[in-house]
Formats: sequence, C-alpha cells, structure tokens
Amino acid sequence: MGGSAPAPVQYDTSKMYTRPDPQGTYDLLAASSKLAEGSLDLQRKNVDLASKSPPQMLSYNPTEISNQAFELGLGNISRERQGEALTNPFAAQMRLDMGEQVAKATDEDALEDFLTRFTRERGITSVAASGVDPSSTIGRSAIFDKTAEAGRNMMFDNLAKRQAYLQATPAPMGGIDPGAAVSAGQAVKDANIGSMNSFQSQNLQNAFGMGQSYSDYVNKMMGETMSANQAEQANLRQYQEQLINNLLGNANSTNAANAAASAGQQAQTGSLIAGGGAALGIAAAAAIMI
Repeated sequence: MGGSAPAPVQYDTSKMYTRPDPQGTYDLLAASSKLAEGSLDLQRKNVDLASKSPPQMLSYNPTEISNQAFELGLGNISRERQGEALTNPFAAQMRLDMGEQVAKATDEDALEDFLTRFTRERGITSVAASGVDPSSTIGRSAIFDKTAEAGRNMMFDNLAKRQAYLQATPAPMGGIDPGAAVSAGQAVKDANIGSMNSFQSQNLQNAFGMGQSYSDYVNKMMGETMSANQAEQANLRQYQEQLINNLLGNANSTNAANAAASAGQQAQTGSLIAGGGAALGIAAAAAIMI
C-alpha cells in the first residue's frame, strides 16, 4: 500500500528576520545636529562679541601737546644753561650779556648819539670843506641831508645787527609748530579711519562666514537625512523581499506536499479497484463450476 505524504517545509519568518529599525540612525543624526547647532551658536556669540568691540580710537589734543612741548623746551633750555654755567662760566656770562649789549648798542639813544657825533665831526666839516658856510641856509640844509642819510644807514645797520643776533640765538619755541600740529592731527584721524574701516570689514567677513556656516550646516543635515532615508527604504525593501520569498517558499512547499499526497491517494484507490475486480472474477468462476 502507498506511504504517507511528506510534511511541507515551513519557515517561521518572524523568527528568521527582524524588521529594520531606523531609530538608531535618527538618534545619531539628532546628536550630530545638536553638536553642529552648538558650534553655530558659539560662532554666533563670537561674531556678536566682535561686532560690539570696536577699536580704541586715538585721541589728539594739540593744545595739551603744545603745552607739554613748551614745558619740555623750557626744561631743556634751563638745563643747557646750567650745564654751561658749570663747565664754562665765562661763556655763559658772555651769552647772558650779549643780548643786553646788542640792544644797548642799537637802541634809539645810541642812534641819537651817533647823529650828534656825525653832525659835529663829519657833517659840518664836510660842508665847510666844500666851501659852503655851515651857518648859512644852504650849509645847514647840506648838513641836515648828510646827517639824515647817515641816520638811515645807521638804522639799517642796527636792524641787521639785531636780526643777526636773533638768528644766532633763536627764542625757544612756545610749544609745537602749528604745521606739525596739523599734520599730527591728520595722522591720528587717518589712523582712526583705518582702524574703523578694518573693524567694519572684519564684521562683514564674520557675518558672511556665519551665513556660510549655517548654509553648510543645512546642506549637511539635508544630505545626511536623505542618505538615512534612502538607507531605511533599501533595508525595508530587502526585508519585504525576504518575507515575500519565504512566503512563496512556504506556499510552494505546501503545494508540493499536497500534490504528493493526492498522487498517493489516487494510487491507493486504483489498487483497491483492481483487487476488487479480481475477487469478483474468482467468485463467478466458482459459481459456474458449481
């Protein structure tokens, strides 16, 4: 008689495969995003701090600087004179006396004395030598003309002497030269403008860098998120394909087992029919023989 049909091979897919869980990937993305946000926040704070820290502007007060220069100048002159008085007292005394002597030799009293001597010693003598009576109107006029000319020449000579002395002994400068003060003030202004321009330029660069960092952050997170989604979809498709293949395998195994069982049953039925026919033939032959 035919044997029993083989049992179908069945696979428990719930124990063989695990549905992919993307939560771990998204947790890593969240942690990465948090770190990037912290870095952006720190960069933003640094940019904000830099924008609130302008450069220190230089100050310039020409009056104050001039007063300081004047005091320093007086101190230098005093020390120079003290040093000369110690090392060369005769030269120091001559230097002090020279101004008074030049002033006395070129003042109005000295000019009046010169004119008096000139009139007496040279004016009258030169007119008399020319044959003109010095007491006459023509003589007195000639004396006056000569004396006036000598006086003018003497005045010019005294002025030249005074100028030469002043040039040789210039007065101490009362502060700083006005031209130098203007130049120094302009230099300070230019330095302040340069510092402020650099500060503004740096702020613009920082702002641009901050914007670029944020753009890079957004692009990075979008790229990583898209990659994670694509990986999740691929894993899910693979999982679903495995489930479908296993279900198909189980169905094919069941169908094969059912077909084998059906074939065995049919064979058994045919055998039974053939055996029954033979028994009926023997019985009939026996009946005829009887």
